[in-house]
Amino acid sequence: YISLYVCVCDACITLQLPVAVLSERRGKELTLAARVLSRDGETCVEDSHTGSLESPEDCGVALAKKMLSNGADAVLNAVRSETETSGAAAWPAPRQAPEM
Repeated sequence: YISLYVCVCDACITLQLPVAVLSERRGKELTLAARVLSRDGETCVEDSHTGSLESPEDCGVALAKKMLSNGADAVLNAVRSETETSGAAAWPAPRQAPEM
């Protein structure tokens, strides 16, 4: 699970994404919490999801779907537009969350 966390952090830093992720293990449960921020910090979408430690991918997908349905996609699209306008390094287009 640490390698997944490192990959997410590395992508956020490299691509300058305004995303924070926290994971916590309690017994056989995994809780993921995430926050997506606008560049100015005025807009914040945050949520969490608890699932089985046996299926961390499902937990991440469920959290991603919740975040997107609560407006994270709009925040990330605004950041993308600002990044492209400023001439900063481009980052990949968002992907659809896989079906669970």
